[in-house]
Amino acid sequence: MIGSIVEAWEFDRSCELSDVMRLAKERVAEPTFAGALLSTRGDALTIQVLFGSPTADPRSLFYVAGHGAFALSRLEAWPPFPGRSSKRFLVTLVAYPPARAEVPAAQ
Repeated sequence: MIGSIVEAWEFDRSCELSDVMRLAKERVAEPTFAGALLSTRGDALTIQVLFGSPTADPRSLFYVAGHGAFALSRLEAWPPFPGRSSKRFLVTLVAYPPARAEVPAAQ
C-alpha cells in the first residue's frame, strides 16, 4: 500500500537468495533501513528512507518485508534538512531475480 512504512534488509550479493529471505523473515538482524513506500510500478518499488541507510553497493540484494527480494536500481541522495546531519535517500528497487522474458518458440 502506497504510504505504508516498509522495512528492508541489505545483503551481500554472494548470499544465497534462500538465506536472504529466511534471515530477514526470521529477523535475525535489524532492518538496514525503513521507509515510506512511494511507488509500486511493475516489479519495482520506490522507497523514501526514513531510518537507517543503504550502502549504495549496486551488487547488494535486498529483502523488503511483505514484498520479497530485490536488487538496487537507483539510489538518490539529497542534502540533509537544515539543522540535521544525515543525508536523505530515495531508493528504487527491482524484483530479484529478474523475470525472464518469454521467447516464442520457432515455428
